[in-house]
Amino acid sequence: MGWLGRVVGCVTGLVSVVAGVSGALPPASWPLRRRLFTVSLLVVALWMIAAVHPPGALASGTGVWAPGVEATVPADASNTAIAGVSCGSAESCSAVGFYLDGSGDGQGLLVNESSRNWADGVEASLPANASSVWVSIGSLSCVSGGNCTAVGFYDDRSGSQQVLLLSESAGVWSRGVEAVLPADAVGYFGVAPPPSVSCASPGNCAAVGAYIDSSSSPQGLLLSERTGVWSSGVEAWLPANAASGGSGFDFAMDSCDPHSPCVGITSVSCASAGNCTAVGNYNDRSGDEEGLLLSERAGVWRRGVEAILPGNAGGYRAGGLSSVSCRSPGNCSAVGWYINNSISAEGLLLSEAAGRWARGVEARLPANAASDPFPSLSSVSCSSSGNCAAVGNYNNSSGDAEGLLLSESHGRWARGVEARLPANAGNNHLIGTAYIGSVSCAWAGTCAAVGGYHDSSGSSQGLLLSESSGRWSTGVEAVLPASAGSDLASVSCFSMGNCAAVGAYYDGSGGSQGLLVTGALVSSPHSTTITRARVNRNRHKASFTFTAIGATRYQCALVKPQTKRRDKNPKVVFYSCASNKAYRHLRHGRYTFEVRGVNSAGAVDLNPAIERFRI
Repeated sequence: MGWLGRVVGCVTGLVSVVAGVSGALPPASWPLRRRLFTVSLLVVALWMIAAVHPPGALASGTGVWAPGVEATVPADASNTAIAGVSCGSAESCSAVGFYLDGSGDGQGLLVNESSRNWADGVEASLPANASSVWVSIGSLSCVSGGNCTAVGFYDDRSGSQQVLLLSESAGVWSRGVEAVLPADAVGYFGVAPPPSVSCASPGNCAAVGAYIDSSSSPQGLLLSERTGVWSSGVEAWLPANAASGGSGFDFAMDSCDPHSPCVGITSVSCASAGNCTAVGNYNDRSGDEEGLLLSERAGVWRRGVEAILPGNAGGYRAGGLSSVSCRSPGNCSAVGWYINNSISAEGLLLSEAAGRWARGVEARLPANAASDPFPSLSSVSCSSSGNCAAVGNYNNSSGDAEGLLLSESHGRWARGVEARLPANAGNNHLIGTAYIGSVSCAWAGTCAAVGGYHDSSGSSQGLLLSESSGRWSTGVEAVLPASAGSDLASVSCFSMGNCAAVGAYYDGSGGSQGLLVTGALVSSPHSTTITRARVNRNRHKASFTFTAIGATRYQCALVKPQTKRRDKNPKVVFYSCASNKAYRHLRHGRYTFEVRGVNSAGAVDLNPAIERFRI
């Protein structure tokens, strides 16, 4: 259950085969091995997604997705994959990825969308020391329309891999800059998860990853941008129990000495400028892998803390974190994995409130989960503190890999549900059924998730899932530009009616093309607000006016004073009502008034407005 193996998730077996081939090359050939690794995965993916499907309309119970379009790329491109997307406004998104040019070299790809129209993709402009051999961009963050930051890596002229930082302002991408690594860095650690970036405002971002130090050990990399200027990277300050020494990473064996820190930072989320949280993993002095939590406050990264595992964690206290989402400084959620006392993997859910991380809880899986379900949580997104969604995979009792959907409401995680697949889904015990890799939430209980599933012919198809009022609808197959198969890698939703999903599809002629999909989630009511509360204690009456976005009607509840001990936690019962709701003849005591918006489809605002008063 090493951290490298978890990164690749549901394609672990395929990665192992490719890593074995590249591992046969000498360490001096590492740049070649790295490119062989990536290209081989692309070839295997193309083999998996070959299929024939006619284009058509895309609709689900809670979302409508337009047919996908092919990313327009430079003329010499032969294969394309879009890896990340971020929407900075309701009508503006940006996407990043890579393509192979006519020489077989990898190039970075940048694509912008405005008013649901995708512009032609452009090649990323690289630093002056770049070679023309290999570039890949996998993560970006947009804070407003046309104002984004992207990160990836590139090969310099000496064959070393460097971190690439790209900035977009007013819709124009500038030349990339090389990240300055810590003084003890030998180079960027290309086997680690790719760099991740998050921005709180234009020119105020954080990027994370890993680098190789002079002892050949992977260390955590933290990069900060302030007012448009990137400072030199710093080494992640590890918990006191972190390993030190050891022989580091063995490139010939693609393994890390457990007595080395072997740090990997997988995800970062910034709630405001200079206030970010990053997660990943490290080795402790016992050689066990632990979840790593890092916090930046007022622009300074603090010493990391070890993730506290659930009570059923085993003596081999292994764990790791894959994704984090923060809605305000010190209020975040993170997901990952750990090993229980039966030496089985479990999904891990962590919550931070007011800057303190609570003990992790085990992700409760669907009832059809196998006794050893091997869950994998890949992504988490929070619309507000305590209202999040997480996605991943688990094995069912038949041994099939299924998509996993988890929802948190008011700080409580519900039992996960199996992703319901389109009618043409197959059941292949060898390659699994479905996988979900990305989720994005616009409001509480209203989210979109993407991934892929295998149809009845065994081919992979892009999967689009939508949630409204806390309920996930049956997934739909991505409609493609041509008869093909596909996979979706990333999704971003700016508002209820605006989402974008990206990935790749097989074009039927032996190559892959970038896939761009726009969608709309059916708007659940939200932002229910009490605009005026009138309470007349002398006349024992109260009245309330209220509004909500997307509501066609309302439901109200009045919790009355306690009369008996058993009423200590009275049940809140909602009834239909209208604005300027009045209550008369109220007896003395404390009251709580709640109201929530409801739309024409019956979806309710999961966060009712509350007013407490006394007569």
